[in-house]
Amino acid sequence: MRHWVLIVLALLLGIALGFGGTIIELGASPSGTIAQDLAIGDTAVAVDSSAPHVIVENTEFDFGNMERGISQSHTFSVKNGGRGLLTLEKGPVSCGLCIIGVHFDNTPVPSDQTGEVAITWKANSMGPFRHHADVHTNDPSRPTVQFTIVGKVMNSFRVSPEELVFSGVSATNSATAELRIYSYRSKQVAVTGHKFTVDESADKFEVRAEPLSTKQLHEDPEAKGGVAVFVSTKPGLPVGRLTQKLELTLDLPNNPVVDVPITGMVVSDVQMIGGNEWDSENGLLSLGTVSGRKGAKVEMKLQAHGPHAKDLHPVLKSAKPDLLKVTFGERRELAGGHFVQVPMTIEIPIGTRPAVHLGNKQGEMGEILIETGHPEANILRIPVRFTVGD
Repeated sequence: MRHWVLIVLALLLGIALGFGGTIIELGASPSGTIAQDLAIGDTAVAVDSSAPHVIVENTEFDFGNMERGISQSHTFSVKNGGRGLLTLEKGPVSCGLCIIGVHFDNTPVPSDQTGEVAITWKANSMGPFRHHADVHTNDPSRPTVQFTIVGKVMNSFRVSPEELVFSGVSATNSATAELRIYSYRSKQVAVTGHKFTVDESADKFEVRAEPLSTKQLHEDPEAKGGVAVFVSTKPGLPVGRLTQKLELTLDLPNNPVVDVPITGMVVSDVQMIGGNEWDSENGLLSLGTVSGRKGAKVEMKLQAHGPHAKDLHPVLKSAKPDLLKVTFGERRELAGGHFVQVPMTIEIPIGTRPAVHLGNKQGEMGEILIETGHPEANILRIPVRFTVGD
């Protein structure tokens, strides 16, 4: 019996000595506490108590209903619950064209203080959206925080049509085109201001607006209100391609400004006659790519008919860029003076330096303005599209 007692006492003593040895080893570890040393298999992992610690209460924000094309921002708060400085860095975003900015304030974030992450979002596509932006941190327990923005993009108004086209409008008469603005949130909508942005023909247009009738409003079942806008031309528009833009300011929340392009052709008794380079339908002279070493030359004709045909005496008013050289030939009267033709040469001289005039971001389109002498079509505009290479 005594032997069994001795054996039990020996076992208890061995366990006590083993536990005590473990305590001594843990006390000598870098972390200094038992709770901060975790045994995983045969490997001990130490948790650094001096590290920063991310605390975020909300990682999602609902923008609700947003107007298309409008930018909005929301700021998320990020608190540092650790001891070390918390750093924040921009990571991937789910929509590079939509999330146009991720900005940080009060970074790095000291212990027990709060930093800010501001996300700016632009509503491009219609309908519900859900996108996120990742933010990288130096918190070992949470190296990435994902912030999510949700909402719905909708229009509070609609413009129909989005562009006004005057096809074959006479330089001597007026013409009128109509557009409608439908409101989906407010019953009341009005045009409080307007502006034509192309100065040289701005005085040749006028605008009036009136509320849509009940019948007209019902053509869009979802609309709560609406206004009709009438744009009219005045006699005296330059002959040729018509390019103008109308800005309309609306009496709606945030006073939105609507851009309405105006295009078309202004025709008269004076017309251009040319070869393949002349696009008569769009009133555009396209020279393509011209070698600066060889230059280019295009032969065209100005022709007038009708009772004022004999008044055709063209003079160059301006050429843009000035590398375009314009000359006129001998005037000819045909059919007893009922038709008058004047040869015209448009030239890009040899030795012209490289240039881009395509009507885009690389370079604006060229333009030739001619004073015709014709009482009903005194100004003729010729847009010129070309590039000059080596």
